[in-house]
Amino acid sequence: MVIAKQYTEVNGTYYYEGTEKKVIDWLETARSRNERIRLFYGNKETGFDWMEEHDTIGTVSRSCGDIKIPLLIKNSRSHGGSAILTENIVKITVGKRVVYQHPKYYQPELFLMYHDLTNRWAVQTADDVLATFEDYGKAYRWSEFIKGHRNSK
Repeated sequence: MVIAKQYTEVNGTYYYEGTEKKVIDWLETARSRNERIRLFYGNKETGFDWMEEHDTIGTVSRSCGDIKIPLLIKNSRSHGGSAILTENIVKITVGKRVVYQHPKYYQPELFLMYHDLTNRWAVQTADDVLATFEDYGKAYRWSEFIKGHRNSK
């Protein structure tokens, strides 16, 4: 069974139905300025941040074809990129400045724990281990990246 997506067209770019107007405005602004942004994906109902690591930083472009959807590309000289899940954006930053945030935005608290059995540092929530690292510094930098306090790991 094929489920057809509904779109809203703005300046020739097609955004998934349900994408907030503020998100569309910022993506269009970033695209026109060729500005590097960071996207935080999550639950659009609750504002819960999924803490995605990959395909979250870049410049906004758009695909080819009849329905031009927004793409996040590594930099302005790159070709191709990943489709932006516009309806699941809960936060957008430009540098360290938050330009959009879901009204209920939240992330679970992160903890850094040393695990004797594996001799590794873990970044974890109260319920899950998200990632493990050889040393504390790498674990700390990654946790700061996931929290949005820095834009490199």
